[in-house]
Amino acid sequence: MPQALPAHPNLDWLKKTAKQRLVQLRTRQPDAKLHQAQFAIAHDYGFKSWRALKSHVDSISPTARERDRVFAAARAGDVEAVRRAFASGFDPATPDDYLNSFKIRKSS
Repeated sequence: MPQALPAHPNLDWLKKTAKQRLVQLRTRQPDAKLHQAQFAIAHDYGFKSWRALKSHVDSISPTARERDRVFAAARAGDVEAVRRAFASGFDPATPDDYLNSFKIRKSS
């Protein structure tokens, strides 16, 4: 049975985990490659590939794209979208790893 991903999975953490897994793999298979460790991590969480795992994490995790959306809204003059982001707790000084998800929707 696959492991459950954390509530807020972090791709950087998964990458580090894959590198640690590679070290373990190389004790048994000295010629093991990173993609083999990534595949094993993806399989641990029930995904068919690292690409599928990454795609899933990207779709549910906050990323720099959220920050980009806020700044794009500001450049476009969408004051309401920027206000909503700040009201939701957006902090432009917060490192990307700690950003909350700020969905900016076009005004109706």
